[in-house]
Amino acid sequence: MNKKVLYSVISLIFILFVVVVSFICFGSKKNSDKVKEDVPVKVEKPFITEYSIEEVSDEEVKEIFLNNHAMALGDSMGEGLDAYKVLYSESVVYTRGRRIDNMVKDMPKVIEYNPKYLFLSYGANDIIKWNGDVEGFINAYKDSISYIKEVLPDTIIIINSVLPVSEKAINNKSAFTYQSEFNSKLMELCKSMEIDFLENSRFLLEKEEPYGYDGIHPKRFFFYLWGRQMASYLNSKSL
Repeated sequence: MNKKVLYSVISLIFILFVVVVSFICFGSKKNSDKVKEDVPVKVEKPFITEYSIEEVSDEEVKEIFLNNHAMALGDSMGEGLDAYKVLYSESVVYTRGRRIDNMVKDMPKVIEYNPKYLFLSYGANDIIKWNGDVEGFINAYKDSISYIKEVLPDTIIIINSVLPVSEKAINNKSAFTYQSEFNSKLMELCKSMEIDFLENSRFLLEKEEPYGYDGIHPKRFFFYLWGRQMASYLNSKSL
């Protein structure tokens, strides 16, 4: 074989080598890009704690709850929703003195109703019970949330804020000085667990004398505003 033919063969082999290597590299990049495309990108949802109540009337709240198969569960604050006819009786379950660590006693009615949305409202009794032990309160809330998810796996849980109380109530029970800390930690818990949280304190802070005789339970007006915020939340989910 003369030199000319040898050079031609070597050149051809080199060209083929370059083509094969390029093909392999291109294929690897393409597969790599495909893998990247197949990996879902997690988009963090906004953590909204307050909803506009302007587009919901007091009269509409009952029907919005009913149409969304929603329910409120809580302590004596829930009693106001029933007593003032903010909600139909079937849409609210409550017990005076109830806390998050023993709320399971009210769950049979909730399980029977099997709500699509369940609003939890606990706080005042818990603050007295835990008396500054914020971690104990949060751990009890975690346990209750886990229980609800176990028995009602398709139910969407929403947490209502721990409400502030009056100076009169704080003077009577020093445990209430921890209200803000309890509420902040509860909000953090909801954010970490991707559970929606409704901050209702603004409705009390906007009034000069928002509380009843005990300085803990709000006056009638509050329950309508609270109901409208929960209803506004439900409307936002049906858009």
